[in-house]
Amino acid sequence: MQFLFYYFVVFAVLGWILEMVFRSVKNRRMVNPGFLKGFYLPVYGFGALLILGGHIILANCIMLFRILFYFISLSVLELSTGMVMEDVFHVRLWDYTDERFNIRGHVCLRFAIYWTAIAVGLDFVLDFLIPWALQFHERWYPVVDFVLGSLFLMIFLDFIVSARRRMRRREGMNEKDVARQKFVTIVQPLLDHPSILILKDIKHHLGKSRLEHCLDVAWWSFLIARSLSLDDDATVRGALLHDLFYYDWLHEGPRLHGFRHPTIALKNARKITPLSKKEEDIIKKHMWPLTVIPPCYKESFVVSLVDKLCSVRDYMCLKKLKKCARRRAIHRAKVNGRARISKNG
Repeated sequence: MQFLFYYFVVFAVLGWILEMVFRSVKNRRMVNPGFLKGFYLPVYGFGALLILGGHIILANCIMLFRILFYFISLSVLELSTGMVMEDVFHVRLWDYTDERFNIRGHVCLRFAIYWTAIAVGLDFVLDFLIPWALQFHERWYPVVDFVLGSLFLMIFLDFIVSARRRMRRREGMNEKDVARQKFVTIVQPLLDHPSILILKDIKHHLGKSRLEHCLDVAWWSFLIARSLSLDDDATVRGALLHDLFYYDWLHEGPRLHGFRHPTIALKNARKITPLSKKEEDIIKKHMWPLTVIPPCYKESFVVSLVDKLCSVRDYMCLKKLKKCARRRAIHRAKVNGRARISKNG
């Protein structure tokens, strides 16, 4: 079984090279053929498996039966692959509509004969190729296992990612649209609550309301959690509620605000919505390392880090705005001064 996987990978790569050279020469530019991003074409791997199967099963049959088997089986493989790619993923990888005797442009007589000729040639050399490949594998073990096993895993993951991307495009949504839609789905029930909406009227960082800050932290935490395959629902909810207190901390509120406000936010959040242990930990530990006990979850670390980065960015942006405003004021004063001098002169 292991040999079949490696055999599939080798011919998927060789098929990519063959297809890439053919298309690049034809188009006079470098062309990366196929549905996937990597240097492999799985359809050639499956075709090679069909040829291997015909070589073993039809070993005692006359060559005419072998030729018919390769002609029919490879044509069916090419036709079915082309139809699936077009109907499911809305992509056409090859087009034979200009060729005579074609079926929906996915298969044609001329190229079916080419593939059959290649299959017959491979059938002849398999008796020599397989023993040599086994000796090569035995000599270079485990390097060959690592390289070919890694390539097989790459092909599998590449197909999963590419298929998801194509399906989203088919639905008219790119990855950013999907992310935004998921984020809105998570935050909308909380944003409808008046106890959270009131945060838009409370100043937080200079030039930004508390609701704007919480949404900012929630969005960037969501993107990081999503990329790391973490619990994005808990991340967003915890981040949105992490500063749920109602006083202007710059001018009022309890002493040692930095240490105490996570507990206040957690109490207020419990009054609004049921919280999981992970969400409670996110809210309670978002000021770590001011909180002595470190976060218990990866999501809590993400929100804590993003909260600090967003805060630093807010103040840096405000400094830049003030600097620009100062420069404009100085420039305006200089221009007005020159205008007065020229007028008096």
